[in-house]
Amino acid sequence: MKHILLERLDSELSAVIDGLERAQALALAGLSISRLWSPFEKWAAENRAPKLAEWGRICVNTLWEQIVQEELYGRDFEKYYRCLDKIDGRLERLYDQEIAVEESPAYPLLEALNSALCCFFDPKLLPGLQRDSFWPDITAIAGQGAEYIYDVIFSDAGTISEHDLIALVESDPRWIAERRRIKEDAAFLKAHFKDKTAVLHQKEAYMQLDIFA
Repeated sequence: MKHILLERLDSELSAVIDGLERAQALALAGLSISRLWSPFEKWAAENRAPKLAEWGRICVNTLWEQIVQEELYGRDFEKYYRCLDKIDGRLERLYDQEIAVEESPAYPLLEALNSALCCFFDPKLLPGLQRDSFWPDITAIAGQGAEYIYDVIFSDAGTISEHDLIALVESDPRWIAERRRIKEDAAFLKAHFKDKTAVLHQKEAYMQLDIFA
């Protein structure tokens, strides 16, 4: 069961996303994914896995090409899926060296890239998908950064009361800043989605940002 703060986050994100067109929602997901890039790239470098960063960047670039073209369904499913498969294979080899990506700062990007399969590409390409998961997966992608920040705070807090945990999370600058970015991005896209220069400028700024620091 999700903690009450994560349930509130989901409700908040649903309200923020409400009113976005599907192409705008993909751009919101793209901006959220871009904010997860820097921690992923750093983790890959620290663990001497440059191919992870190479394949991850191909995935991010593939999604952004689709966003810029305002395509609801991406045309490069095979390339994207292949890169995810290569990433999984490299992570398995790292795991054999007792290097696990789970619970690391790199993990949120991987979760977001996997969720992107279900909303950036035609669901018919994923025969195991039993429902239209577009909006739930957009919400999941947008919330990945905030959820990881919550997890870090929770893990570092030790044994404290529910009340103190809520106060600790809600006062954390990283949690506050990430929730604000999502709201600001949604408002910006509703008003200025057609200004691709501005959207791409924001994307590039986010690619340099470590939201977990």
